[in-house]
Amino acid sequence: GARAWCGERGARSSARVVRQTKVRSALDFSNKIPHYHLNDRSVSVKKSGEAMARKSGSNGEKTAKLLRAAATDLFASNGYAAVSMRQIAREIGVQAGALYLYTPDKQTLLFDLLNHHMEELLQAWADRATPHAETPIDRLECFVRFHIRFHLPRADEVFISYMELRNLSPENFEVIQNLRQTYENILNDILNAGQESGDFKL
Repeated sequence: GARAWCGERGARSSARVVRQTKVRSALDFSNKIPHYHLNDRSVSVKKSGEAMARKSGSNGEKTAKLLRAAATDLFASNGYAAVSMRQIAREIGVQAGALYLYTPDKQTLLFDLLNHHMEELLQAWADRATPHAETPIDRLECFVRFHIRFHLPRADEVFISYMELRNLSPENFEVIQNLRQTYENILNDILNAGQESGDFKL
């Protein structure tokens, strides 16, 4: 701790509402601080200069973004195990074989989504506007505000980060888990400091 998914398009909107509700619940710090666990989002896709079968007028970077967006939506709506590469290709309007110019397999695609999300999260924390809150109480308030602001617009990414960790290979899981622990350690350090100062009782 940190001191510690459907099928058709018509069903996606209601599924998203459910996911957003779960995200908001997960972000309720009044309940979660003692058992805090978190993480989030998505992608570093391999670029290729090779020609690929794709919609007229599109380019490689646009297709890569569509791939990430489609994979995020489909994994969140249907679950990673139920989604095929052919289904993702159909969603963005390319031939299935074209996807392999961007990612070697579905496992790598999932890993890239989770890895990008975590790297984006950690970078956003490092770049935040108020990095030097002084007291443990100030630091905790800063962390909570940052955490909520970052995660609320990313309901699908948060949902995938929680629900699809189990589908990562052991090697990929270890990478993501280490990034998650790095983020959780930020909160742990704040809580430890507050306990030492007498501001918090844990």
